[in-house]
Amino acid sequence: MRNRALTAVLVAVAIIGGTIASAAPASAQPPDAPSDPSPADENVVYRHPVDGPVVDGYRPPAKPWLPGNRGLEYATFPGEAVVAAADGLVIFAGSVAGTLHVTILHDDGLRTSYSFLASVDVAENSRLLAGAVVGRAARRVHFGVRDPSGAYMDPGGIIGRQPILRAQLAPHDDEAVASAAREARRLEERSNLSRLVGAASSAGTWVSDRVAEGVDVSLEAGRLMVERYIWTVAKPVIAIQAWADLGMALTSAVISPPECTPESIRPAPPDGQRVAVLVPGLNTTADGGPIVDLDMDALGFASTDVIRFSYDGGRVRDSHNTDGLWSDPLPATLNRPEATHRSVADSADLLADLLDDIRRLRPGATIEVYGFSIGGMVAVAAVGQMSTWDVPAVVRIVTIASPHRGLAPARTIDRIGSVPGIAGLTGWLGIPAGSPIIEDLASGTQAALPDNVPMLSIGSMADPLVPAVRTAFDGAETVTLGSGGRFGHDGLVGDEDTSREISLFLAGRAPSCRSLLHRVGAAVVPRLIQGAHEMVSIAGPVDGLVDTVVSG
Repeated sequence: MRNRALTAVLVAVAIIGGTIASAAPASAQPPDAPSDPSPADENVVYRHPVDGPVVDGYRPPAKPWLPGNRGLEYATFPGEAVVAAADGLVIFAGSVAGTLHVTILHDDGLRTSYSFLASVDVAENSRLLAGAVVGRAARRVHFGVRDPSGAYMDPGGIIGRQPILRAQLAPHDDEAVASAAREARRLEERSNLSRLVGAASSAGTWVSDRVAEGVDVSLEAGRLMVERYIWTVAKPVIAIQAWADLGMALTSAVISPPECTPESIRPAPPDGQRVAVLVPGLNTTADGGPIVDLDMDALGFASTDVIRFSYDGGRVRDSHNTDGLWSDPLPATLNRPEATHRSVADSADLLADLLDDIRRLRPGATIEVYGFSIGGMVAVAAVGQMSTWDVPAVVRIVTIASPHRGLAPARTIDRIGSVPGIAGLTGWLGIPAGSPIIEDLASGTQAALPDNVPMLSIGSMADPLVPAVRTAFDGAETVTLGSGGRFGHDGLVGDEDTSREISLFLAGRAPSCRSLLHRVGAAVVPRLIQGAHEMVSIAGPVDGLVDTVVSG
């Protein structure tokens, strides 16, 4: 009777403390009968269970029965390996309420759970090393941490460091006690995981609930993106740098607004001879694409002084062209959409030849190059060849929605395009997989801006394809336009705000004055869009998945 009472007391203490060591030392136990974690090893350092970004951070509910997030939720690819965050003992591996979970008890008394898996690769009572695969991901993986009392903790507080150790129970030599404690602990674990599943189910209608409530889902997504910056661990240095950049941008926007030009000032176009060269973007046909929406009349150009560059070389013949114009000697070609898929360097060589021809035909005229999207990258690279001209010309550059700093998803989406039945960049940007332009889109503009060439780069706050932060270029003046959902990618070109900013630039004036709300939005929103781009730019998991699909 006395032994039974002692056993019951020890089982209860084991459940509360969360750990009981086995009777036999680890070295004496067979592989199929591992012990509980040993309190002798106090050097526990935790890592993230997957390489994917965190898309929902720790949000403890106000009340235990209310929805929230009791851990970190990661974006993962189906089949991605989920690994143990630290050395420990598997105390649960199986199904709860139709979902798969693994729980590991660690040497410091903490428990980590890996929930909503597609498959489980470990068995209960097996001892794991940090980094061992515990299962495979479905679409998202939930990672939770609890202290020995069973209370949930913020996983971000222990990742990458050794947490404060809890008191541990001494080993006991009664195997019946250890066995009973393991079974009781397993039942408790199932109960805890069941509550987690219930909480996740109540939050599973996240988007639909907010749509029904009339909440702007993009704002909610933005909040999650901010949390993604906080909890990114696959690229911790990048995350820190992202926060530093955002902090500096907000400080500048709020405390030190830049010099600006009041709306009442409307500068006149520059005097003298001027020729405009329009450089279109991807997949542009002979009709010109968005670049022709730029208000050249407002910028002071006669229609005969506006030349459209053809990616097939030379210019595109405009409908107003007639014999006797100064531009007649310029070669005219069709500008096929597929010609825009060649590398920036190759297109820049063709544009440089056109600019040189214009310089010879219009000596003394200022050449203003207006590039849209990749056209801006081509413009900078072409003007960089001015040093080879025997007689220099006065040149200005304006780029609109041009990814000078590269597009993070370009290589990833191109890689996905090799999977049968998936269009990759063909569907995203209309570029066939493997096109030379893809590498340039990923890396950004590589050419340097000549010292004597002024440049304006315009981006859109709401551009989903080229975040405004990617339009910045060293040595250029950068302006971010748009607010309240205005301006996507193509729509930026034809807006009157764009024409005004160009007019100010040509007159040597500062950009337009903007409200505090606009300045803060221009600092935050493009970085949120960039964060979304980075979420689909996890090269390692993508490559592994693609290789599996293609080879399989």
